[in-house]
Amino acid sequence: MRIQLLGFLCAALVVHPAQAQTDAQIEAVKAEVLRAEQDFHEAKLHSDVEALGRLMADEFISINQWGVVRDKVSELQLYHHLKITSQKTSDECVRVSGDTATVIGVMSASSVTGFGRFLFLETD
Repeated sequence: MRIQLLGFLCAALVVHPAQAQTDAQIEAVKAEVLRAEQDFHEAKLHSDVEALGRLMADEFISINQWGVVRDKVSELQLYHHLKITSQKTSDECVRVSGDTATVIGVMSASSVTGFGRFLFLETD
């Protein structure tokens, strides 16, 4: 199974489960998606550009709350200077349909520039 981050309304996650069919397989995919989600948010919190680069697909696209669109290169450049001081996600829900997984949830984040609370959607 391949997991990569593609983009986000604050982030987007891509998971290619091998056509999960049973409830147990779907739950295993959901758990793997949430682990990748946690790794992504942890890397953002610590401005770990190297980890973010590994987690993001080459075709990564993000759209932030102001409609700013960034590709992988510009997103990684952002985290060279953006310092998040706190970040928490809640109400995460993973849905699996065929070979696509989607995560929706709420993220609260603080940085030196302020605080925000955002809905996010991550998918391929």
